[in-house]
Amino acid sequence: MFLGRVLGWLLLIAAVVMAGSETVHSLAAGHWTPQSLGEAWAAFDPASFRDIGAFVRDDLWAPLWDPFALTVLNWPAWSVSGGLGLILVLLCRFRPPRRRRSFR
Repeated sequence: MFLGRVLGWLLLIAAVVMAGSETVHSLAAGHWTPQSLGEAWAAFDPASFRDIGAFVRDDLWAPLWDPFALTVLNWPAWSVSGGLGLILVLLCRFRPPRRRRSFR
């Protein structure tokens, strides 16, 4: 649970950083320029992006790449990171043990 919370908060922090970066680039360009998850990944590590794409298409299942993965990779990077982070934080939140109520 602790690791899930930490990973969730790290993803939420990454989402804020990506949203800030997108805002700065949009202000500099004069119009909104969203950065998709695929663009961010390809800019960060192009070799792994190519390798994962080829692996999913060729070795796993081609329809998994084309309609599903490409759709997710076209979403804004901050929304994917923020959504996953929020889900992890909510699923792994600390819940103190409940006390049993005794009826006397």
